[in-house]
Amino acid sequence: MNRKALKEINNRVEDQTPAKHQATLEMYNLRSTRSMTKGLKREAIDEVKETKKSVKRLKSVAVKSEDAANNENENQSKVPVSGVDYVERKEEPLPEFSKNITQILGKHYFDVKTRLNLDNTPECLYDMDKCISRHNDERQLHILDDDVAKEFSSCILDGNIEMFYKFVTGTIMKGQFPGEILLQLVLESMLSINQSQEDHEFDNLLEYGEVIFLQVMKKFPPCWSKTKSKYLNVLTQKMHMKSSPGNANYECKDGIFKFLITSLEQNIKHTDKDNEAHKHSMDINDMNFATWEEHDKPTFDFAKNSREVQLKRTFIILNLIVKLLEDDLAIWILKHPRHIRATFKCDEKKPLIASLFWTGNKECEVNSEIRRVIEIFVNCVYLNYPSDDLNVLSRLLNLIATCINICELPTIKEKTSFIQYPSINEKSELFVKELKRTIDDSPHFSLSLYVKILNTLRTPYVIMLLSDQMLNRVSPQLSRDAMKYGKFSVMNKILATFNTKIWCTMKTRDEMDVSMNSTHFVEKYPVLPLKPTRKKAFEVFQEDFLSILLSHLKSYMEIYRLHNLFNSIKSPAASQNIIQGKKQEKFNGFNIKMLQNLVSNIPHATPSSDTSTPKAEIFNFVCKSIVVDSELMMSYREQMKFCYHMQRYVNERIQKYPELQDIKKYLNSILVN
Repeated sequence: MNRKALKEINNRVEDQTPAKHQATLEMYNLRSTRSMTKGLKREAIDEVKETKKSVKRLKSVAVKSEDAANNENENQSKVPVSGVDYVERKEEPLPEFSKNITQILGKHYFDVKTRLNLDNTPECLYDMDKCISRHNDERQLHILDDDVAKEFSSCILDGNIEMFYKFVTGTIMKGQFPGEILLQLVLESMLSINQSQEDHEFDNLLEYGEVIFLQVMKKFPPCWSKTKSKYLNVLTQKMHMKSSPGNANYECKDGIFKFLITSLEQNIKHTDKDNEAHKHSMDINDMNFATWEEHDKPTFDFAKNSREVQLKRTFIILNLIVKLLEDDLAIWILKHPRHIRATFKCDEKKPLIASLFWTGNKECEVNSEIRRVIEIFVNCVYLNYPSDDLNVLSRLLNLIATCINICELPTIKEKTSFIQYPSINEKSELFVKELKRTIDDSPHFSLSLYVKILNTLRTPYVIMLLSDQMLNRVSPQLSRDAMKYGKFSVMNKILATFNTKIWCTMKTRDEMDVSMNSTHFVEKYPVLPLKPTRKKAFEVFQEDFLSILLSHLKSYMEIYRLHNLFNSIKSPAASQNIIQGKKQEKFNGFNIKMLQNLVSNIPHATPSSDTSTPKAEIFNFVCKSIVVDSELMMSYREQMKFCYHMQRYVNERIQKYPELQDIKKYLNSILVN
């Protein structure tokens, strides 16, 4: 622009009035603002468009990633990590060896006869479907009216026990449950009747009462909730019989079960000096007809019987009660396989053994009642009571120990629960510690007593822990030597025992003075001596040590079902040779290299909801909930290797160490047959 034009513009501006000048400036500012706004809007729109394009690109990437993840998750399932968290793992078919372990442990979980070590199988276990369909229907249960029961209970007061037993038998034949009153009187009459007739007639009455109670249990098992409550009342309600004056030791108000425990405590420690049955006996020649007739009637006073009779009756009744508790617990485990802990807290559903020993929220704890049973058991083993009577006490202790162990199992929920089975937790260990403390504190403690107790017990995990603690006490170096073979285990300890030959330095029983044994076995039911027989020095004998070692091995094999596992992996050729009776020089049904390959590729066990039949649903559910991971598989592999090492070691050295004959016999029965 030239100077002339600028001059003209300035002149024009100067000639304008202030008002026109102000209007011109405002118009200029407005036009500038509009142009700036349009520029900003255009820039913002461009930024939004660019952002949308970026979002679209991110979305496409996310969708592709999600699709890939979904496709991968279709072939994955949840497995436990450290027993708590869950991550996604690819599901693969389990190797045959892993399936064998899962099936073996699962079958043992439901094999209540083996778990409880039952001598007889309850009939309901043969057909649980029939049991559940029938015994859940309360309409099929007919209970005798209480008024009728009270009327016929007067036969006991009149001394006509035979008529009373016949009436109860007739009630059973009619399909009626006798009720708690009559059942309680049956047990009390067997317990307290005074012998006034000839021996064979009197023994027949006891057998008659025993058969009646067993028939009631058979026809009216504790599967029905009503019969279960009736049985519990029979064991816990106040007894009908009364104690004689001066016999306050026998309290009847707490029920017959606690009465039996008190009777055992008293008779083990006290003699029979004040036998009223002999004090008040009357010469039959001095009787008239009335006194003779009255004398001939049976009376019912437990305290008037001799000490031996009291103990004999106590074990007879306790045997019937333990049989009832065993049947109830076996059926209860099968009815509640997935909700044991929750059901244990329900008073209406808990087993009878739990109702007798635990009340309130302190379930499965070692209380004073359990300590009494443990002390009675230890004293009876020391006194060498008859084997049948010791068997009754060991069965009762086995029920308590098993109940403590199973109540620690967690509830198995669908698809999210995994359990370690078998497992030995805190309460189970506390029970074993209490048993060991009772043995150690006994004034009659000896290693032979320890061996007798191990041979009398029936619970595998109790035997394993108890024998392990005793081995540590005998030889503290043994556990340290076992660590040389890797992670500590039972097999390592036994193998360390063989390598150190610790038993060779011990004395044999032939060198010991065994005169103490002759003082305890003269009587059938000896009294616990007041004078302690415990020696200051802790003596270890070769026979006792090897017996404890064998008990340790047997219990471990029983807990983890290794003998079942050996049978499952035998080759057909080996099994055929065994059947034909051919002698095999070398075992060829076990391939270590093959097993190592299996272990290296074992995934975690996963729960499966696919079942062929409703009956197999719970079984498969529990089986697949048992954790069988690579660590467990490696542990099984190592234990199996050690078993074969032990067998080879014993077979090669049996001529040099003939004292290992029992161990050799057991190993050959497990690994060959």
